[in-house]
Amino acid sequence: MQTDDLIATLAADAGRAPGQTPPQRLALLVPVGVVVALAGVLVWLKIRPDLAQAASGGFFWIKAAYTAALGLGGYLA
Repeated sequence: MQTDDLIATLAADAGRAPGQTPPQRLALLVPVGVVVALAGVLVWLKIRPDLAQAASGGFFWIKAAYTAALGLGGYLA
């Protein structure tokens, strides 16, 4: 059997895969991953006692935006 014949035979019965598409699955699992990661960080590193004061500074938000941009870039990749 030639390779082209094998591919044609296998593709003849191909249909849509059951279940959700990968983007749908990823859209469901990303929030779960965010919650698990946040819980892990809170347990391991604890909450800063001066978080409200730190959040009023610009450097805090620059770091938050950088982290969000990396997460978005990873999601899009």
